Order: sequence, then C-alpha cells, then structure tokens
Amino acid sequence: MNYQQWQEVMKRDFFITDEDQEAVIYSRPLSELLIKENMQELIDLYSPNFKALHPAATAAALARWFASLPLAVQYTSSIMNETVDLSPQNVTVRLYSVQGTYRFSFKLDRWATFPFHHDQPREEWLYQRLAAFYRETMQPLFETLAESVQMNAGQLWGQLPRKFDIYLDQWKHRAGDELHEQIDQDYRFLAEKIEPDVFGRKRNPFRVKQRFIDSLDDKNKQVPVECTCCLNYLREGEKFCFTCPRLTEKDREEMRKNREEEIRANG
Repeated sequence: MNYQQWQEVMKRDFFITDEDQEAVIYSRPLSELLIKENMQELIDLYSPNFKALHPAATAAALARWFASLPLAVQYTSSIMNETVDLSPQNVTVRLYSVQGTYRFSFKLDRWATFPFHHDQPREEWLYQRLAAFYRETMQPLFETLAESVQMNAGQLWGQLPRKFDIYLDQWKHRAGDELHEQIDQDYRFLAEKIEPDVFGRKRNPFRVKQRFIDSLDDKNKQVPVECTCCLNYLREGEKFCFTCPRLTEKDREEMRKNREEEIRANG
C-alpha cells in the first residue's frame, strides 16, 4: 500500500487526514481538549445537534467518534506494521456539517509514522506503540471528557470493544488470509498484555467477556450484548437498544412481542 492509498484508507475509515477541509464550524488542537473548559465548549456545541437530553449522552457519542483514533492505531499496526503519530500535539479535532448533521474529522499537523524494525522483537515494538498512544492520548482525553459531564470514564471506555469487534471483522474480510492471525493476535495483545494503568483503569477495558442473546428478529440467531450502554436513550425520541446490557430478558421479550405485533399490523 503506497502513501496515497494509505491516506485514502485513513480518511475513509477513520476520518483522519492531513488535508484542509471546507465548511469547518469548529477546530481545536486535541491537546487543548485535554483542558476541561475546552472540552465543555465542544460538548455544549455538539449536544443540540445530537439532540441530547443529558450531556452524558453527548460524551458517549464523542467517545465513539474519538474511537477512530485507537482503531487507526490498531489497523496500521496489524496491516502495515507501523503506526501513525496520533499524539495530542499532532491532531486537530474538526467539526463540520453534512446536510445539517454534525460530523468529526481529525487533521494531522504532520504525517509521521513509527515503523516496526526487525532488529527488535515485534511484541516489544507493539507494546511501546500501544502503551504510548493510550497513555498519552486516550487516557487523558477520556478522563477530561468524563470529568466534564461528571460521569465515570469506564462508561466511555466501554464504547470501544464492540466497535473494535465490528472493525476487526471488516479488516479480516478485506485482508488476505495471511493477515487474519496477525489481526487477532494484535487485538489479544492489546486486551491481555497492556496493563490497566495505561488506560487509567483498574482493569484493561478491552478485556471483556462477550455475552450473546437471541436476536430480536430471529431467535435462531445469536447477537452480542453491548459492553456498556450507549446512552442514546438520553436523546430526543430514542429508547433503549435491544442489545443494551441494562435490559433484562423480560424487557427483551416485551420488545420481541412488540416487534411481532408491528410486523403483523404492517401485513
């Protein structure tokens, strides 16, 4: 993959680019968002467009947008054997509008990478790159975001594992068979070898045990329960997701019954 192709992947899948963008309505260096007052400004700006009834819902949504950064690190390490520099000093967070809906992108001040060199063990290189990124970028970012809305940062970290599961499946589908094992091994390394304090947590947030339930539409199909509530029920017109961990099986049976009634009513 040449430089241009790599840039296209970063822009398409992770909203990361080193290009300027038109119609930007908000732009701030990521390093400045590690200051509570600046993060609060972003939350206040994004909440009305997101139709949030509580700032915690906005914080969870921002965490899912910021997930593009660790996903990019995981992708480049597994697929390219190098990681892109996503330190707070090198990333500018930009907010722009597409047909009235706010979206984020992340502009790199400079395109720099940390390649793996065969003169050191790959696991040693991988540990250095992952630990540095999570300790320097994601931990202070999520801590500031959580503090700004007075919520537990664990709620924000919990937005990431299911998103990683989805993306890893996509990467393995697009990549050749020879990369499947590397993708799985690197994610296990992230979940099992990076100490909790790197994330500022008592346990590694990626080390989760997946629980499955019968699908809403097909009881013969199993779907994973989310690791943490997305808090979208705290938005105008929204309600709990079927796979929300806060729901009981009785709640889900009621949702299945309502779905069956909807299908019959619509013929």
